[in-house]
Amino acid sequence: MEDPNDVVIDFTQTQIWDASTVAALDPIEIKYRNLGKLVRFKGFDERSAALYRLLTGHVSGN
Repeated sequence: MEDPNDVVIDFTQTQIWDASTVAALDPIEIKYRNLGKLVRFKGFDERSAALYRLLTGHVSGN
């Protein structure tokens, strides 16, 4: 509850390798949404962003 209303998780120094990584992000996003907060993932490299979009159905960038 003490986290800011706009939470940013920065992936600049890492990559998404497979579906299990994306699946691990879903509960984080749901938890914050249920608390009335926004969570954003940023800093994906091109490959990670494409994989994230493919596996989540998001059509926007990072």
